[in-house]
Amino acid sequence: MVAHSNLLHHAQGLAQGLMHGQAHGGNNNKNKSLSDFISDLWHADVNRFAAMRDFVIDIQDGKSMHQRHDAAAKPLFESVDKNKFMRVPTFANFYALLDNYVDETGIAEQVTAEEKLEEMKFIQAVVATDIAKAVFSYVNAKGWWRGSTAEWVLYLRKLWFTLYRRESMNDSSAFEHVFVGEIRNGQVIGFHNWVTIFLAERKKVLDYRGYIFPRRRHACQPSNDTHLLKLQFTYKGKLKPISTVLLGVSPEFELMLYTLVFLSGQDSVACVLDDTDVSVIVHRNKQRGTESIGSAYIDILE
Repeated sequence: MVAHSNLLHHAQGLAQGLMHGQAHGGNNNKNKSLSDFISDLWHADVNRFAAMRDFVIDIQDGKSMHQRHDAAAKPLFESVDKNKFMRVPTFANFYALLDNYVDETGIAEQVTAEEKLEEMKFIQAVVATDIAKAVFSYVNAKGWWRGSTAEWVLYLRKLWFTLYRRESMNDSSAFEHVFVGEIRNGQVIGFHNWVTIFLAERKKVLDYRGYIFPRRRHACQPSNDTHLLKLQFTYKGKLKPISTVLLGVSPEFELMLYTLVFLSGQDSVACVLDDTDVSVIVHRNKQRGTESIGSAYIDILE
């Protein structure tokens, strides 16, 4: 695992290179640097839950995304280390946010003072991690974002928690869509976070229906020790035909990953996560003269 100091040195070294005019090249060079930096972030995610140790899954059988039969008789998650979950500040503060939302689009969210405090505590916990510190240095070095740490906290809260229109006024936000999930016109949208899936399974409102076969016939099939899984499930009886989930990753890794790609100005960045070629995809939402994150997720390149 890459040491924290090495990761921070990577970002600081980039800053020095830019200041001395040593970083040359066009968009391809920028993409390569970003891809490498994302891979560094993956290895530096010290709060990530380890497969087969901190969480245990049973992926069971697979299917194509167009098939509707249930290929999994049992839940996806067999166990998760709840003690570790509540010990890690970013996980504990993430958990506190999950009951703040109405999952149906078209219903305006009502954010209480307590919920606003929970949002701020979560962002502050994220910003305190070395992953977030490295991203802060990186985006400042690249010139994608400029400001102080205090301004960074406010920016992240605005980016992820500002309400916007998905079906009606103030019925959604980037955080709600990506990490919590929504139901729109009878279909599940967003819902890309492993913790949310685990908790919904425990509440018996989510039914895991099997993993999705790789598109290439002779590609390797997933296994129970994976950190990347393409799956199908129903939530409250509504279908999510396909979703790619980063299993075990920390909230700070996922939040910073999508923030990083958003700030890069790109819609898709190819990189390697867990020894797998993936694309990090961010859909932009432009409303009221402001650009935000409409959706963000991982796609496995096959």
